[in-house]
Amino acid sequence: MYNWAMHKALMVIDVQKFFSNKSTRPIVAKIATYLDQHSRKYSKIFFTVFKNDKNSPLWQITDWQGCQKSPETDICDEIKPFTSKTNLFYKNILSAAKVPAIKRGLVAAKINEVHLCGFDT
Repeated sequence: MYNWAMHKALMVIDVQKFFSNKSTRPIVAKIATYLDQHSRKYSKIFFTVFKNDKNSPLWQITDWQGCQKSPETDICDEIKPFTSKTNLFYKNILSAAKVPAIKRGLVAAKINEVHLCGFDT
């Protein structure tokens, strides 16, 4: 029998230092707690980081040039222990669903359910 439950992914979206402030820090803490308690329930966990550059639609449309490099693009310290080189995806667009490497990862792992958390989800 096919075990559907084992084909879930968690996408942690843009939980990075640029977006960390007094209002969002409680969210970061909740995500870290959730990861600590539930990460084993997921086949894959993807962490996205928004990194603005000249090719970013946000830069091109608004000429906003923030969030280009460290420390702004660094994952929040509470979340960092759950990341690795293989599950961290930089993007210069707002949608994680349009990142080719994430699409390939979802297909390769036969993911049939995606849970989202983070900022601007």
